[in-house]
Amino acid sequence: MYDIIHVVSGLLLGASSISLFARVGGGIFTKAADVGADLVGKVEACIPEDDSRNPAVIADNVGDNVGDIAGMGADLCELYLGSIISTMILGAAAMLALSNQNIGLLIGAMLPFLFSALSMLAVGRAAHEIVLEVRRQFKANPCIMKGTEDPDYERCISISTSSAIHEMILPGLIAIVAPLFIGLLLGKEALGGLLVGSIGAGVMLALTMVNAGGAWDNAKKYIELGFFGGKGSAAHKAGVTGDTVGDPFKDTSRSSTKYLAQTDGNCGSGICTVVFVNSIHFLFLKCRLPVF
Repeated sequence: MYDIIHVVSGLLLGASSISLFARVGGGIFTKAADVGADLVGKVEACIPEDDSRNPAVIADNVGDNVGDIAGMGADLCELYLGSIISTMILGAAAMLALSNQNIGLLIGAMLPFLFSALSMLAVGRAAHEIVLEVRRQFKANPCIMKGTEDPDYERCISISTSSAIHEMILPGLIAIVAPLFIGLLLGKEALGGLLVGSIGAGVMLALTMVNAGGAWDNAKKYIELGFFGGKGSAAHKAGVTGDTVGDPFKDTSRSSTKYLAQTDGNCGSGICTVVFVNSIHFLFLKCRLPVF
């Protein structure tokens, strides 16, 4: 029985980790392509959104599938496993005491901000590479803007893929290593504080991000309806630029904060399960009771 609990705890942690990487990597991929395509296409070249002349438009469409479909699939798998396995390890939660957890609480409250900052910076770096590539193609081949030749879509897809893979490593490691480090080094009270701080601060930060990001996005759409000069105006260019911050704010960093809390919780549950089960196992052996 104890071996089974250890195995399923590891299974849940693995599923949670894959879900985190899929969502963070997918968010970086899609928003880097989206931001790069909008900045050069809409603002500089004044071409419509999703115009086939934009070298980053296919990468943007691929990114939607990576972030929304593949990421959602991994998320559903993690939620399904979590709902089943959590019932098996529910008793481990009793191991978390609420006293002397100030250090863990402080570290936990800092994690969502660090995690979100890293994901925003990752999108910014990846989008910058996309912007440079789209500009290069427009400059090197004037036939692209004339519509007589297709741009090199694969180059932008390759940039987004490579950036997403590399940039998701550090945030993902932080989400996994932080609860393990705090729990094993400072004990169960600090681990409990980290989980409480991470979830509490993460909820408030996520609400801020989804509202602020939505405001940037809707401001752009409002201008595109014809207000303040409509499409092509200075206000529209400013709105598009603002949306390049709002999109990763609400779609990458905000959603990543959710998966940070899930992964931290599952890592914490895994640690508690190991401690709890090993303690019970030792007690059974000490009292010479039958172990199943």
